[in-house]
Amino acid sequence: MALHNFIRDSNHEDCDFAHWERVEEYEHHGDEDDHVAYVPAGDRVMEAIRDSITEEMARERRLPY
Repeated sequence: MALHNFIRDSNHEDCDFAHWERVEEYEHHGDEDDHVAYVPAGDRVMEAIRDSITEEMARERRLPY
């Protein structure tokens, strides 16, 4: 959540994102049309990563990534 707040509060424009939003010829690869099945195993992996980041931040250590 801290990273999200930093990005939102910094008010820096994402030039690359803005560019591709304006380009009408940008090719969509159809991946937004397909339904992606819910995979609960992925949640467990992300929860572990999130917990690791939280623990490292609490210890005030530098993260390895």
